[in-house]
Amino acid sequence: MSLVSLVRRFGACAGLALALGIVAGVAATGQARAAEAPALVPVQFPGAGAGAGDAVRLNVYVDQRRNRAELKRITEDSYPGYAYGQIAAGQRIQVGPDSSTLMRLWKAGATITPKSGQLFESVDQFLPVFLVVDLTNDGTQAVQVTGGYLEVASSQSDLQPLILMGDGATCGPGGTPPTFALRNTGWGRADNASVTFAFGRDRPTTQSFQLALGSIGSVEVSVARSSAQIAPQLDALRRRPPTCPSFAQLPQCLARLERDGVLGGFTGLVRVRDSGAVITHLTGTLDYRWRDSAGAVQSSRSPIETDVPLFVIQTESPECGAGAPTEGGYRPIKLALDRANYTIALPYRGRLGPRENRRLEMTLSADAASRHLFRVVLETSDGRRIASTPVDLTYFIPRLLFSEPRLVR
Repeated sequence: MSLVSLVRRFGACAGLALALGIVAGVAATGQARAAEAPALVPVQFPGAGAGAGDAVRLNVYVDQRRNRAELKRITEDSYPGYAYGQIAAGQRIQVGPDSSTLMRLWKAGATITPKSGQLFESVDQFLPVFLVVDLTNDGTQAVQVTGGYLEVASSQSDLQPLILMGDGATCGPGGTPPTFALRNTGWGRADNASVTFAFGRDRPTTQSFQLALGSIGSVEVSVARSSAQIAPQLDALRRRPPTCPSFAQLPQCLARLERDGVLGGFTGLVRVRDSGAVITHLTGTLDYRWRDSAGAVQSSRSPIETDVPLFVIQTESPECGAGAPTEGGYRPIKLALDRANYTIALPYRGRLGPRENRRLEMTLSADAASRHLFRVVLETSDGRRIASTPVDLTYFIPRLLFSEPRLVR
């Protein structure tokens, strides 16, 4: 039976529900598993009692209906929302954030661009893990459920950094020196970082440069010294910006500067925006090291691309602004971090009649990005234990530290 069919059937049932709480969070798709560290070795779960699987079935699914309702609430404020998806993977169900863009950046070394910095502004954009527990009695005798719990084999912190990029500011009389911002929103340190880059109009054309960044928390990367080697007069253009009669004539004014030779090696490698900002394109790679939850040193490399403002042709000064964050927040009941072989009680009791189906709702979260291997177990009055297929959950919630970026030249 398809998940859609199950959800439709659930809506028609007078099912029992239990809410395990909600907290701001995100999760991960199974598509990123190949980029992760080796899979967890699960602790062997105790087997169910004799006959446990003969008449009663217990299945776990991501609650897509609830995801859609909660995502609609978030997107009403014009902010993207993030929910969980699932895939079947052998003897497990893999659950994680249903955002390929987020997961490729976090786990697969996708290109880091300024668009990455627009993915989220608040943890309130991330939903917790909404799960449906589907309990069906296929037998001819009623079953009395006396209790239940999550049986967790392993909970591990996920310390892989998630590096996002923001634009450098271009407001003010002459703009700022050419910069771009990098911010680590993951839960582990990104150390010994360096960026190697070159400039061009659509592809790297100039000589390559390298900057040591140290540890990436929040850094503003200035390429003023590198760009000055290509065009020595750039600093003078920022101190005394050239002028243009109108916005409509900006392309002609830029062409005149190129003919006059003031752009040096950037001649033919720049464009002018409607705001008057003269930009070139930067292409390169970001390298850094980080330690996983076992203390092993890992190396990561990601391509980077961004337009860099070199100076501003003055007509009228644009105004700077920022969007307001969304509001939200949930009461949490959380999975543990860096713990193994523990249980979380589920306060479920009830009678399940012959041919009857019940739908239980569970909401899970954690305090940080992490990976969890667990299953749902229900106990019956005759001593049986009915268990679900193990769930392999990659959980993500960003670590947002709002501080002044450290300038790197």
